[in-house]
Amino acid sequence: MKTKIVFFFFITIAAFAQRPKMHLIIAADVEDNAYTVRNFSKEEKIKNMFNLVCRELEFDLQIKYLHTFDFGFSSKGVLDSLSKIKILTRDDIVIFYYLGRGFYPTQNTKVPHLEFQDTKKMLSFDQIRKKLTPLKARLSLIVADCDESFSLLNPSSLPHSLIKTSQLNASSEVLENEIYAALKSEFSLVQTSFEKFEKYTVQEDTSEDSIYLQKCIFELDEMLNNREKLNIDLDGLRHISLLKEVILEYLGMAYPRSFDTERKRNTELLLGLEDKIYRTRNISMYNYRYIVDSLFLKRKVLDFNDSQNKRIRWLFVYENKPFVPPHWILEDQEKVIYYLETLGQLNQELNERDTEKPLKVKDIHTYAIVARLENYKKTWFPFENVHYSEYRKNLFKNLPKITKANFKTIDFKVDDYQVVIDSMFIKRSILLKQDPLSVLLDSLIQFENRPLIRPIEFLNQAEVDKYYDELDKLEVLISTPVNTFEDSVKKVRLGHFFTRIGSYIHEGFPRKNSPMSVVPSTSQLEDIITIIDHLFDKNMLFDFNNLLHFKLDSIIDKSLTIHTLKLEKLEWAYYTELKKSMEMSYKDFDSRSITSQILKISLHRINEYPISGFPKNDRNRKQEIDNIPFQRYNYIPGQTNVIDSRNKFYQVIIDSLYLSKQVLNFSNSLYKLLSEYIEKNIPVGTPVFNTIKAMEPSQRPVIMQLFLSECGIIEVANGHSLTLKKNQFINDYTSFVTFNFNDIVERFFLNNIGDLSLANVFSSLESPYIHYFKRTAPINCSLISTNANFVLPNFKKLPTEGQVNDLFVEYVKTNSISRKKAIKSEITSYFEKKALLKVKSVKPMGNTAVSPVNIPIKDYFEKLDNSTPKVDSVGVRQGSVKRNKNFSKITSMMVVEN
Repeated sequence: MKTKIVFFFFITIAAFAQRPKMHLIIAADVEDNAYTVRNFSKEEKIKNMFNLVCRELEFDLQIKYLHTFDFGFSSKGVLDSLSKIKILTRDDIVIFYYLGRGFYPTQNTKVPHLEFQDTKKMLSFDQIRKKLTPLKARLSLIVADCDESFSLLNPSSLPHSLIKTSQLNASSEVLENEIYAALKSEFSLVQTSFEKFEKYTVQEDTSEDSIYLQKCIFELDEMLNNREKLNIDLDGLRHISLLKEVILEYLGMAYPRSFDTERKRNTELLLGLEDKIYRTRNISMYNYRYIVDSLFLKRKVLDFNDSQNKRIRWLFVYENKPFVPPHWILEDQEKVIYYLETLGQLNQELNERDTEKPLKVKDIHTYAIVARLENYKKTWFPFENVHYSEYRKNLFKNLPKITKANFKTIDFKVDDYQVVIDSMFIKRSILLKQDPLSVLLDSLIQFENRPLIRPIEFLNQAEVDKYYDELDKLEVLISTPVNTFEDSVKKVRLGHFFTRIGSYIHEGFPRKNSPMSVVPSTSQLEDIITIIDHLFDKNMLFDFNNLLHFKLDSIIDKSLTIHTLKLEKLEWAYYTELKKSMEMSYKDFDSRSITSQILKISLHRINEYPISGFPKNDRNRKQEIDNIPFQRYNYIPGQTNVIDSRNKFYQVIIDSLYLSKQVLNFSNSLYKLLSEYIEKNIPVGTPVFNTIKAMEPSQRPVIMQLFLSECGIIEVANGHSLTLKKNQFINDYTSFVTFNFNDIVERFFLNNIGDLSLANVFSSLESPYIHYFKRTAPINCSLISTNANFVLPNFKKLPTEGQVNDLFVEYVKTNSISRKKAIKSEITSYFEKKALLKVKSVKPMGNTAVSPVNIPIKDYFEKLDNSTPKVDSVGVRQGSVKRNKNFSKITSMMVVEN
């Protein structure tokens, strides 16, 4: 037993270890004044983009950040990190992304060299490529986003860090001693003669930190004492006071050191906040401490031109912006702007209102809109697509009709205004007082203020007694135990009686002696209401032999509709007999089996025919079936209705089976196709009987095509030819790339993408930018085109689990040597050369299966040739399918002897 446990443990570990990975290495200059804020923001965009890629590809994302010298932002750190990458599968992807300065060693150089903190001769793309080539990853992508590109021919234009690296001969230790001596000399007189510092000198050390702290306190105090002379505004005064408050805390505790992961992440969030007319988070003193600590470490506390110091002033402005929920960052920004402007104007109107006077209709109008707009902060803005537009139309139908009477008969409250206000928001007409929706809202407000008179108050005493007597009698009958099938049918009917009659007290009683509408109509619910109202009006609710009772039963079970009346007698008999047979068959199967699931979905679809209409032979269903895409599904815990969310994708197959009278023919090819789609569409590990929600196949095929069809090494470099002053930059290439990527995966769909490649994502910018895109020869992708452009494969021609299963079965059954050879060749082409199958031989008579054995696919074919198995359960070990050719996953197979 222990041996088996260990065996399965290693099997599991091996399978897990072979999950493809994306190795993302981000080398970013985050210490330079010009780049700190921008590069932290860029890193977040890069991480989000490749997170999405890995989620859709089902890859693991492994990120390594190369920042300061300690973290590896050095040429040595880069080369060492690339050397340590372990490629576990042939699908692994390596992304190297550089954010910093670029240098052109010669005028003819196409790709800039990259500067790092230890660089004397900068890293070139060739040096990086030499590290990536031996890895033999499926795709290697090198991207350099160089905001500043300098020429080495003019050393005076180089940034300070490079001049220091290339011209200073002193060691770093000597340099530090010289700086420390100079600082100590500069501040020695201050320490001994300036009495103002006595209250601050709790620490008696003479370290560089202490000396710099004393200088900061002195300079900040001077600024505060001379604020009028220096013409410092209120924000400037707050800025200086905040700096002083934080660094004074250092006197009673340790000086700040390198940030831990949490502090680093919080600082990055602050530096990467969006610059919009609103804010999505609150700023506290703890947040400011992170930035001041960083300034102290960089010795930039007194440099008010430093990007992080400027960020403090920016955060002061940010604090005064209106607060919106963080998820609104995904909303359309024009909506947010309209929301904030509208809410601001409405609040101003309320502030100007005379609170001593009673509320008028226009005041309630404004209060109602403000309350509804404030509620948006808990949710999203109203959806504007076609589906929700139809939904709102139905809500408008349920609004009360404004009568001339001075009372109301339904309990209409302020909460019921929201459908009108949502529509006003969508039309952007909230501030237009003469808009029809605004006028309607005023009418509803006046209606809501009318006194409520219940419909029952219009009845005389005898009618009231009749109403409650019949309601009481229904309660008694419903509680009576069911003994026969007729009792159960009657109980369903009584339940409809009780529900409808109970609503009279709120919605109004039916008109007396009014003629009954034509039944059946096109609406099942309207027909049920029509018959019940007529039975109540004519005192026939308990006349159980009345023909209207039986008519109502046929409408409830959908056997009498406008569509069933059009059927011939034989067609109706086929429909009713089929339903009975399906219900009996459904009971014979385990409710969790895939066959039971198919019957459940098929029965649900067939039950819809009386309401939606019966299928006719007037459509090209074969073409529709061929165009059904494989869907992705999300598992939704806690819900049980599995039918409605995905039945629409299969109804064309079920309709075809119904027309051909093959619904219960489990060997029919369409039945097998339906089974294949349902099994394919259920995520691994999700029970088939739980709720599954369909998602349109947009991002996944696009991303797979972009990243799994690209082979070899792709190099992308970006810089510009302008001469810039130190710390100047233009535009943001990384933001351009992420926008381009999102534009492709979000706005385009599978059937209109056309040619795709990473070249379309990393496309060149307009002048004055220099853009370079190069794709070296593929390493191991002989099955894929080596062109720059790639056409999406025909997914319908790719092998599925069912097709491979059929091939194995045919291989077992056929006696033709040539056919066996062809089948073996086709099956083998779908797998990697060293593919392993997990074979489990099942004993006859339903006994327990033996332990699975991992054997190469070649050996399994020899097993089939030597001795045909009774039943073999065959699973494909992860990583064995040749994904270069097969985008769909073969998950399991079964071989059965004839």
